[in-house]
Amino acid sequence: MDCADPRRRAAFWALALGHLEAPPPTGEEWADAGLDHVVGQDPEGNEFCVV
Repeated sequence: MDCADPRRRAAFWALALGHLEAPPPTGEEWADAGLDHVVGQDPEGNEFCVV
């Protein structure tokens, strides 16, 4: 990923994901499972979803 502050971004995602190393599910996987989600933004404005 290209970003202005990689350490800040890494710290944010480590906290947001609880230090999970597995890739997040795609939007299609969430929709097929019928799960609700919330869309947020990291410190640089990149969107992410939380189930």
